[in-house]
Amino acid sequence: MLNGHIDVVPVGDLDSWSDQDPFSGLLSAGQLYGRGACDMKGGLVAALWAVRACAAAGCRYAVTLYWQASKARRTAAWAATPFCTGAGAPTRA
Repeated sequence: MLNGHIDVVPVGDLDSWSDQDPFSGLLSAGQLYGRGACDMKGGLVAALWAVRACAAAGCRYAVTLYWQASKARRTAAWAATPFCTGAGAPTRA
């Protein structure tokens, strides 16, 4: 299971964003600035490239390989991994 989330934290106080607009996606000196620019997106892309590289190399697995991008790390994501791995969706206590 290669897992990550695609949500981002709230913007918060706009004054705390130094000189950058959190929605600008500003690229400066090789750095990307903006809301969600360094969250799990890089990790998800790296995992996807790993799956692609293994497929191109002809890798075979004894189990099913899952790539999962859950929409929320703290809300819906708690159920995704057990469901994908065959353990079924968990129930909350």
